[in-house]
Amino acid sequence: MLPSTIISAVGVTRTHGAGDEAVHALDGVSVDVPAGRLTAISGSPGAGKTTLAHLLGGLDRPTAGSIEVDGIELTALDDDDLAALRRDLFGYVFRAPNLLPVLTVDENVLAPQWVAGRRPGRRRLELSIELAGLGAHRRLLPAQLTGVQQQRVAVARALLGEPAVVFADEPAGDLDEDDAAELLGLLRRVVDELGQTVVLLTRDARAAAALAHRVVTLDGGRRSMCVAPRVPGTRNLAHIGARAAAPGRRRRIRARTPPV
Repeated sequence: MLPSTIISAVGVTRTHGAGDEAVHALDGVSVDVPAGRLTAISGSPGAGKTTLAHLLGGLDRPTAGSIEVDGIELTALDDDDLAALRRDLFGYVFRAPNLLPVLTVDENVLAPQWVAGRRPGRRRLELSIELAGLGAHRRLLPAQLTGVQQQRVAVARALLGEPAVVFADEPAGDLDEDDAAELLGLLRRVVDELGQTVVLLTRDARAAAALAHRVVTLDGGRRSMCVAPRVPGTRNLAHIGARAAAPGRRRRIRARTPPV
């Protein structure tokens, strides 16, 4: 059974400046993100990966084109509604973990929910912490963690709010090869064990092909290729998931747009 489409972008353009000085960061890109799958957006630096992810994730607005998330047209939302949609539907993992140095692992995972006035269930907190392999580190401060452990805190933080989509923007960019493989393996496990939709931005075409159900390649602000690797999965990377924890329950995500 084919997955439904949670995000559909059609003819998306993002232009900076005007006239002769206009720069097209994206030029007419169309892409679908299937629910419950890992979609990788790959390309060299400057190809438009981050621009596309910011548009799909509601962090920026396109100059032209349409972006629909679970049947909601993002370009039709005002700033307040767009902020509410980001809070309710999306989780983010960036290259820098952006942890608060005076808070423990548990507190850093919970902090965005506290700011939003929410009280996540204990079961979801335990699931997020354990899946990220942080059970033995919950009372530690960020300075007491390794780089990959800090990024796993960022993944747990993104998962806690039960987002429809997690956007991971070069999350392993500052890690060595083994730690990068471990972190990317965790993202794949999140998909396989929770049914979580993940959009991964990476310049590593090999990792994208090994992990993703679908790889979208950008070149110069345009989509140059969209492929489904023949055998996606964590077994294609030797070090993936080495320290990950127990599986959790699968979460089903409903989307209204049929697959293309």
